[in-house]
Amino acid sequence: RGDNILVSACDVGMDLSLDGVHRALQRGLQVGLASIVGGWFLLKIGLISVQSPCYVSFLLIFLATVIALYVDSLRVEIRGKAVLITGCDSGFGHALAIRLERMGFTVFAGCLFESQEGEGAAKLKSLGRKDLHVIQLDVTSDEQ
Repeated sequence: RGDNILVSACDVGMDLSLDGVHRALQRGLQVGLASIVGGWFLLKIGLISVQSPCYVSFLLIFLATVIALYVDSLRVEIRGKAVLITGCDSGFGHALAIRLERMGFTVFAGCLFESQEGEGAAKLKSLGRKDLHVIQLDVTSDEQ
């Protein structure tokens, strides 16, 4: 069949939210600025005409924006991936270990104290999650 298939940005999972478009435009403008500087340099050494820098800049801004939208839409398969997080006794590391395990990562949570002294390690163990492994880890020690 000779049907034409039009693929929209939503079909390929591009992030067309306001934040996603803003990031893509920002990257596109950065590339555009670099192309303007590069175009000016090429104009000064006589490799291009006066009209070319504008066309080159516009084309590069457009292409960089589309590429940034596409790259932001790429996703990594989480299942089967493992992470090692230090500082899981409390605070950010503790919360991150729980969050990443719930997302599907296998998490190795490094805590300073694994025994009863370590309240954070005990809390993580009490969750009973099969992909959350608490390990005793002192990042300040050369022996470990």
